[in-house]
Amino acid sequence: MKLKFPKEITLGSTKFEVKYDKKLDGASFSYPNKNKKAIITIGIQDLNVNQTEIFNSIIHELSEILHVEMYQRFRHQDNDSNYLFSYSHKEFAVHCSFLAEALTKFIK
Repeated sequence: MKLKFPKEITLGSTKFEVKYDKKLDGASFSYPNKNKKAIITIGIQDLNVNQTEIFNSIIHELSEILHVEMYQRFRHQDNDSNYLFSYSHKEFAVHCSFLAEALTKFIK
């Protein structure tokens, strides 16, 4: 599998700028805040070694953003950095369709 590196992607109602960081593993996202754009940051430290792990990070972040956009991600009451996800099987199927579409932007 070969990865593509788009500079932006729209998920749900939000356009995200996509940044790539050679010093990081993993990924993160943030929504627009005051004068800041919505950003997805993808660590590509191991680009030449392990593209599967980078792809896993992309899947994780895109999936989580879609759950936010579909109002399916909730803060856990006991741990602010742990989230709960709640959705029906039909909603999961819709999520998978959106995710598959988004992932095509990252695959050559």
